[in-house]
Amino acid sequence: MKKEYAIFLLSFKLILRKNNKILILTESESGILDFPGGRIEKEEISLPIKDLFKREIKEELGKDVKYKILGPVLQYRRYNRLTKRYVFITVYEAEYLSGKIRLSSEHKKYEWVDPKKYNLKNKKINNKEERLAIEDYFKKFI
Repeated sequence: MKKEYAIFLLSFKLILRKNNKILILTESESGILDFPGGRIEKEEISLPIKDLFKREIKEELGKDVKYKILGPVLQYRRYNRLTKRYVFITVYEAEYLSGKIRLSSEHKKYEWVDPKKYNLKNKKINNKEERLAIEDYFKKFI
């Protein structure tokens, strides 16, 4: 019997760190907690992973934001209701260097939060796996 394998879209997100705080976004339509980043477009398939962030960060945070990517820190899966496909998300940590944040219409607000003090309990997060991944990441700061 032939196996069927799962098919995922790929997405890369960025946790921007500024001193002891990280950047949290809130999606405009759903109110779900989010990080900047997104899915890979077809013409980007052969780009180095770090280069994939350039377009998404520029689109979501504005052209002035500068950062230095440090490396991957967590992964989770999310079902995308628009594409009706699952997305496998790898989140990288990056050091915020400079630039004024100008949100696109995809997100309604942003905030710099201290993971040691930020309460995720009452925050709207896409699914349980994503919540657990973010909670585990936040525990590193305690």
